[in-house]
Amino acid sequence: MILESLRDLAVREQLVQEPTYENVGVSFAIVLSSEGNFLALLDLRQPEGRRLPKQLSIPRRAGRTVNDQEDFLVDKSEYVFGVEPDGKRKPEKLKIRFELFRDSIHRARAATGHPSLNAVGSFLDSPAAREECLRRAVEEKYKSNDLFCFEVDGEFVHDLPELRSYWSSNQAQAQTSTTTQCVLCGNDRAPVEKHATVKLIGGSTSGVPLVSFNKGAFESYGWSGNDNAPFCQSCADGYSTGLRRCLASNYPDPSDPEIALPRQNTVLSENLTAVYWTDTPAVALLEAVGKLNFFAQEDAAALTAAFSSPWSGQTPGSVEGRFYCLFLQGGQGRAALRGWETESTAKLHRNITSWFAQTSGLEQRPKPLLFLLNSLAVKREGRKLPERFIRSIFLAAVFGRELPLTILSAAVERNKAERQVTPERAALLQAYFIRSTGRDCYMTPEQPPKSVAYQLGRLLAILQEQQRRKDPKLNKNITDRFYTALSTRPASVFPALMSLGRTHTSNLKHMPSTKKEGMFFEAEIAAALKDIYPVPATFSLHEQGEFALGFYHRRHQDIEGAKAYKIEQEQQKEEE
Repeated sequence: MILESLRDLAVREQLVQEPTYENVGVSFAIVLSSEGNFLALLDLRQPEGRRLPKQLSIPRRAGRTVNDQEDFLVDKSEYVFGVEPDGKRKPEKLKIRFELFRDSIHRARAATGHPSLNAVGSFLDSPAAREECLRRAVEEKYKSNDLFCFEVDGEFVHDLPELRSYWSSNQAQAQTSTTTQCVLCGNDRAPVEKHATVKLIGGSTSGVPLVSFNKGAFESYGWSGNDNAPFCQSCADGYSTGLRRCLASNYPDPSDPEIALPRQNTVLSENLTAVYWTDTPAVALLEAVGKLNFFAQEDAAALTAAFSSPWSGQTPGSVEGRFYCLFLQGGQGRAALRGWETESTAKLHRNITSWFAQTSGLEQRPKPLLFLLNSLAVKREGRKLPERFIRSIFLAAVFGRELPLTILSAAVERNKAERQVTPERAALLQAYFIRSTGRDCYMTPEQPPKSVAYQLGRLLAILQEQQRRKDPKLNKNITDRFYTALSTRPASVFPALMSLGRTHTSNLKHMPSTKKEGMFFEAEIAAALKDIYPVPATFSLHEQGEFALGFYHRRHQDIEGAKAYKIEQEQQKEEE
C-alpha cells in the first residue's frame, strides 16, 4: 500500500515521464566552449541556507555501493576529475574511476558523434583544464557527494534530445530478458536489478534504498537479492520518484522546472523524518501540516485561520481523500520504516483544529511542534529527544492520538529541573489532561478545580508574587527554594513555606506604602488555603502535572496584570 500510493503520487503529478531519467540534486555545472575549453564553473546550489543542490532531470544513476561504476555525464568529483576532497580514496582507485567515466563519454561520442560530447571528451583529456576547474571547485568548498554536470553552448549536455535517446536505448539493451510477476502491479515484466536510492537525514550521503536485500538474513525461500521482492522498472521508478519528490525541498514542477513543488516532509529529529502526501490534490492541507513543526510568529494567525475558517471557499480538509504519512530513519545500509499512518483528509483537518485549540494556552497562540519539543529537552535541543517522544507528539497533533504518560513525566521533570513552568510545557500538560480525561477543557483559571495539587501550585505562585512585591531584587525567590519539594512531597516543606509567607505578608502590612498589598495577599492566601488542608505527604505524577498548571495559571495572571498596569501608567504619562 505504501509503495503503491507513492507510485500513484508520481504518476498523478507527472513525475515519471521518462523512466531512464530521474530528478536528482546537482551542485555544479562545468561550462565548456564548443572546442572543449574550460570557461567557468557554475554553482547551481541555493545561494542561502543549507545550499541545497538544484534538482535536475539527469540519466538514472546506477545505485552503486562500493563497486566502481560510473554514471553517465553527471557524477561526483572522483569520477569526473579523479580527485576526492576528503582524501579517503587511494590514488589507484581514483584513477580507475576517472578512466571509467572518461571511457563512457568516448563510447557515447563514437556512437552518436555529437559535437557536445566532443567538447566534454576534450575537457576530460586535458589535465590543465581539469586542474583549473578543480581549483574553482575547491574555492567553492565542494563536497565529496556533490554532483557535476556539463554545459556546452548554453545547454546541459545530459539534457540534449540525441543523448537522451542514446541513453534510453543503451539502458533498454542492458535490461535482462527474464520476466517475473511484479509484486506491485502484478504484471509479468523484467525486474530491476537495483532500486533507486533516496537521501535521508541520518543515512549515508550517497543515499539509501527503501527496498534492499543485501544480507542473507533478509532473504527467504532460497531467493537471492531483489528476487525476494521483484519490481518492474516502471513501478520502481514510480515509488522512488514519489518518495524523492516528498523528501526534496526544491523538487522541480514538471510544468515549469523553475518552480519548486511544495515540500512534503518534516524533519522531526536528527535521524527521523515524517513524509506525507494525499491521494487527491490538497495543497492547503499539506502546507499547513508542513508548518506544524516550525512557523514564524507572524504566521500564527494565518495558520490558525487556515483551520478555523474557509480557505478559498473550502476548509483545508474539505476535499475528500486520504492523507498518508510514513516515518523514515536513515541508516548506513537502508532506509528503516519506523511507522506508517493514514487518515481521511477531513478527519485530519479536525485533528489539527483540536490540537491548536488545546495547545494555544492562555496566550491564545498556536505553538510550533519544535517549540513544544524544545521545552521538554535539556538546553532546548528538542531534536535530540528520544524518537518515541517526538513521534508521539506529531501523532497527537496530526492523527488525534492521546499523549503518552512519558510526555507528562518529561514535562513534570523539566518543571522541577528549571523550577518554572513555561507556556509550552503548560500547553502540553493541558493537552495531555484533556485527551486522557476526555473533557473539552481541563483546569482553567476561570473555573479552578478544588484539586489540592492545583490549589497548592496557585498558592506557591501567590507567595512568589508577594515576595517580589516585598523585594524585587532577590536573586533567589521562594519558587527556586520550594518548587521541587512542594510539587512532590508537600507536607515536608509546607510549614516552612507558610512561615516564610506569613513573614512577607507581615512586612508588607506594616509598611504604609504596601499595607493594601499586604491585605490583598493575605486574602488571596486564605482563599487558596481553603481547599488545601489536609496537605498530603506526596503527590502522584498526575498531581504533579496539576500542581504545575495551578502554578502557571496564577503566574500568567500576575504577569498579564503587570503588563496591563505598565501600559496604563504609560498612557497616563502621555495624557499628562
